[in-house]
Amino acid sequence: MGSLTATKLLQALVGALLVPVVARLGRMCFGAGVAVVAAAFVAFDPVSTWYAAHFWAEPVFVLLLWFGIERVMAGDATGRLLPIATGGFAIGLAALTREPALYVLPLVAAWVGLGRRKRSLLQAGLLLAVALLTVAPWTLRNYVRYSAFVPVSTMGGRALLEGNADRTRGEVYAEYDEVGGELGPSRSTASRCKRDCARSGHASRRGSSRSWPRRCRTSSPPTTWCWSTSDGAATDSPRRSGSGSWRSSPSCPTWR
Repeated sequence: MGSLTATKLLQALVGALLVPVVARLGRMCFGAGVAVVAAAFVAFDPVSTWYAAHFWAEPVFVLLLWFGIERVMAGDATGRLLPIATGGFAIGLAALTREPALYVLPLVAAWVGLGRRKRSLLQAGLLLAVALLTVAPWTLRNYVRYSAFVPVSTMGGRALLEGNADRTRGEVYAEYDEVGGELGPSRSTASRCKRDCARSGHASRRGSSRSWPRRCRTSSPPTTWCWSTSDGAATDSPRRSGSGSWRSSPSCPTWR
């Protein structure tokens, strides 16, 4: 069996596992009739079917998120701690797959904590602790890598801008590239600093950085930074050249 076929079968299996998870959750909350209808919707949903046949993370993310919620609700109904811990671990894995699971976590924890059982607060604390500890190693890695607090991904800002700005996707991506967003927090800051220094008349070419303003000094001076347009041209002014991205290259024109 080829690796491509095996990957597609595994993706389809992950998508299929969502059916019993939703069925269990529906039965727990509303009864057997709702469980059957909900499971049928998931099984024959064309969007879910499409994702199951393509290499997207959504089937894994949705399965982990709903399994986590199902385990949390099972733990809340019985008062047991193990299902709560399992749910927290699943939601943490879902967050590592797609960051929006982190936004769901405090809502689920609040719902558990406001319950009427004696152990409700303990269960909510356990849920938060397990989920956050699951995400913590990756957050630590991001801090070491970017010197900034990035819980999971640097893409959240672009998604927020894309979903709320009155601009096309291409315009949002161009602006995101302009500020160095694809490089992460620390690198994008360095990119902006290099451009600011260049625009203010300070050296941005190869050479000593001692003459730069203090905030622009780095241990390794950049080469030449310029705005590269979509057709491969290079200029020192993104406003005059339209969409593109900042790049470093010896062939870029010198800054005026």
